[in-house]
Amino acid sequence: MYASQWFLTLFTAKFPLYMVFHIIDLLLCEGISVIFNVALGLLKTSKDDLLLTDFEGALKFFRVQLPKRYRSEENAKKLMELACSMKVE
Repeated sequence: MYASQWFLTLFTAKFPLYMVFHIIDLLLCEGISVIFNVALGLLKTSKDDLLLTDFEGALKFFRVQLPKRYRSEENAKKLMELACSMKVE
């Protein structure tokens, strides 16, 4: 539900523009796997929060709380570093 919106909009629907610009730069340089790496990075950094919620809480988390977390450029930069370090096979 949440991931399809991320993939279809390349994260532009919910996340700040500086983060989206970085994702698109990486997409153009490294290819489509970057999109999956960013999604996996978002899930990995949210693991503890997600394990504490029910299904409805998880949906709200993805819709509201997760995008707010990346309003900080520092958090977005850390996410991009994590996404770049991940290998999807």
